Amino acid sequence: MRKRTMLFAPLLAALIALTACGTRASQASDPAEPSGSGSVEPYALSEEGQFLLHAFQMDGSASILSVQVPEGARSLSITFYQRKEDGTWQVLQSSGQNDAGGEAASFPGTGTITLEKQEDGGVDCHLLLGSLVSFSIDGPAAGLNGMTAKAAAFLEGPQEAALETEVPLAVFVYDDGTQLPAFGTESFFDPSIFDGMALVQAVTLKFSSQPL
Repeated sequence: MRKRTMLFAPLLAALIALTACGTRASQASDPAEPSGSGSVEPYALSEEGQFLLHAFQMDGSASILSVQVPEGARSLSITFYQRKEDGTWQVLQSSGQNDAGGEAASFPGTGTITLEKQEDGGVDCHLLLGSLVSFSIDGPAAGLNGMTAKAAAFLEGPQEAALETEVPLAVFVYDDGTQLPAFGTESFFDPSIFDGMALVQAVTLKFSSQPL
């Protein structure tokens, strides 16, 4: 685990504490989610929280997401993908968290997910859902030598997170040219948009009614 990752847990706690008295940004413009439904959206950081991200040089390379757990969820998985030459997605790693089992729902109603893109093309993830779980995926073995263009797209607005449905949280694109296609997290469902790109990665979230 990278040293920066070791420092992220207390930073995450500080960011959430600074925002605890605030309201979620979407609540002013979007109707409340029906009871029992799942959702994920960018966490509305306070001014102090945004300053803290900037101070750690993480604004633009990190995303903090607020999660509403859907009714009946027994597990949550975060999956890291890499686009293959044939245009399909290959699973590099899938990690997550189960509930504690038993008849009563043991997942808290809400949680937080953070994603941080590393300079070597790796991604660190921190899942705060009752307890803090951290995991990471290393960058490509060949590194990012020769990559002259790179861009990241993180989830920008509220998204429904129904059971057994993948929600793309981030897409990362690298190339040795000078131009990248216009893309967002929804481009995960149309990977052909990345034809010709040297390296494309994606991160998704899925709740399931079955344990991992």
